[in-house]
Amino acid sequence: MSVILQPESWVTSTLGTVLTRLDEKIDPLTLSGRDTFYIGLEHIESDIGRLVDIGNIAGEELKSTKNVFYAGNILYGKLRPYLNKVYFAEEDGICSTDIWVLNATNVIDPLYAVNYLRSSLVVQQVSQLTTGANLPRIAPQSFDKISIPLPPLPEQRRIATILREADEIRKLRREADEKAQKIVEALFYDMFGDPGTNPKKWRITKIANLLPKDKKGITTGPFGSLLKKNELVDEGVPVWGINNVLPNEFVETGASFITAEKYKRLLAYTVQSGDILISRAGTVGRVCVAYPSSVSIIGTNLVKITLDTSQISPEYFTTLFTFFSDRIGNLRASGEGNSYSFLNPATLVTLQIPVPPRSLQNKFITSLVEMRRQVNIQKQSRHHFDTLFQSLLSHAFSGELTASWRNAHAAELIQAAQERDELLRELRGSFSARVAEPHVQYNLAQEREELRSELTPLQSALVTLIDCRPESYASAYGLHQEIIASQDEEGAYLPDLDEERLFRDFDRLDCSLDSIRRELHFLASVGLVKELSRSDQNYITLYRSLLMDDDSQEEDLALLGEEVVEEVSV
Repeated sequence: MSVILQPESWVTSTLGTVLTRLDEKIDPLTLSGRDTFYIGLEHIESDIGRLVDIGNIAGEELKSTKNVFYAGNILYGKLRPYLNKVYFAEEDGICSTDIWVLNATNVIDPLYAVNYLRSSLVVQQVSQLTTGANLPRIAPQSFDKISIPLPPLPEQRRIATILREADEIRKLRREADEKAQKIVEALFYDMFGDPGTNPKKWRITKIANLLPKDKKGITTGPFGSLLKKNELVDEGVPVWGINNVLPNEFVETGASFITAEKYKRLLAYTVQSGDILISRAGTVGRVCVAYPSSVSIIGTNLVKITLDTSQISPEYFTTLFTFFSDRIGNLRASGEGNSYSFLNPATLVTLQIPVPPRSLQNKFITSLVEMRRQVNIQKQSRHHFDTLFQSLLSHAFSGELTASWRNAHAAELIQAAQERDELLRELRGSFSARVAEPHVQYNLAQEREELRSELTPLQSALVTLIDCRPESYASAYGLHQEIIASQDEEGAYLPDLDEERLFRDFDRLDCSLDSIRRELHFLASVGLVKELSRSDQNYITLYRSLLMDDDSQEEDLALLGEEVVEEVSV
């Protein structure tokens, strides 16, 4: 195997030496009454670094402390860093605290640094250095030790220019794919009209009437003891998760697996060809039609819908909810998490949607199939561009890309290399001093506040209620009984029945026992409440506020002793 030697004028440094981490915070209360340019992790496109669904946000909508950044800074997603979310800031703004704000020192070109951070050379390393189960992230110390090849500044700028030009071509390819999706939206609108106003007077009916009579129409994925993480295996029966549900597109790569024996106990969650999948965590509200190539089931964070296809096409349904969900009844996204109320089965079945004749739906599907064929050809082309770009990055950071240019500018580079080396000596001393400073422990309370800003209304209300009683233990059934006792038959909040005003946030939410059980389990899985399981004579699950200095299940069980009230099975 041949070994590529680093060019003579290059040196190797570390990210912690050539990049500094800014830590300027801002309290959102100071932004009340004015719009602010805000970037969250969800706004940075993986690998590409382009901003998506971005815009100014009212200061009062921000619910926790944010980082401040300035034009010329580098934003690096430290939460799940393997997603490769890196952005070069072109204007001032604020961002999530799950994003590091990095500043390039005078020894490195910021665009050169951005391209290196996006390269597979870094992504592979951060994937191995990531720690944490529910919230995998990379520690500052680990990130700072990652090595980086450092040419003289003129060559860095030359590399950055070549990569920028190549990346523009790649972005144009992606923009073409997005335009193809808009054609689908336009075709739907042309054939069926605005579903909000129904100008073509199609039949309007509840989704409950579009479900099959001979089988279950809506199924929420298995949770709790039904499917545990330690039961997942490397191969077997696929378990579809949120990564398999893209907007109006089903992908089979990246699934988890269970054994055939475990599958026999989860037959109710089997996915049939033509079933609809909806994500209920992560990027909430994505919808697609599943066409699995083998026997498979839905995972915890998905909802499965089976339709009566004699009335409605699954493709019509998913296109409607992908592009026009905000035009259906009073359906609206709520909060920063973009979660839709139709994720609650009880709400979903009551929604009324227009249902055109099945023959017209079939014509739409015929056109959709042809469009998708063209999109798949474009995707293959995009994949080819992405592969070429990664190859270009590899050549760039080995010195091969600029070999001829380097030879032609040898005299200039000798002087630039000397200046770089002198600056590096100063920076290494500065970095050593920074490393020697006492380590400031990560603010766990701040991290949880960030998470809370992404919750659905029901999840947020449950966390608030549990945190109001830090010394108490509650079961899903117990909470359910308390909540409905403060509501009328329609689910409206009755303040006269709630002197302490503990349950007002549950007003008109889906507070069924199944929903509360499911949401409590989700909140425990992301570290916002503590879940305690115990099996004496009967299995019981309790929840409490997550105390900062106590994360021991054994201590909790000791505190509970035998005074545990059995949860009622319903």
